[in-house]
Amino acid sequence: EVTSPKRLLSRTGSLSSLSDVGQELPATRECLNRELLQEFDTLREHYAAKKNERWREAQYRKVVAALRVLPFRITSLEDLSRPEAAVLNGNHTKARVEEFLQRGSIQLAQHLQQ
Repeated sequence: EVTSPKRLLSRTGSLSSLSDVGQELPATRECLNRELLQEFDTLREHYAAKKNERWREAQYRKVVAALRVLPFRITSLEDLSRPEAAVLNGNHTKARVEEFLQRGSIQLAQHLQQ
């Protein structure tokens, strides 16, 4: 049986606990923040390859998991203050989201893809 992200969230109590699930989470609906998720996933992949940056990869994994199940599209920084987006409230993550909202991409992620 496939567990929906909403049911998994209600059992675990927080989005941060979804970080271990990461990309294995089944797609029960279309991701509303797909483009932003792809940018953060590029950063996650980059830091996963660096042995001294595993902590950063773990944080990006949490961000990717949170974006995957977020029940609304992020259109402004105010959206990050909603309880469902608690994992996205770090200063660094907010700065990356703001950059994405202004430019349509995250410059570092674009550079890493080249």
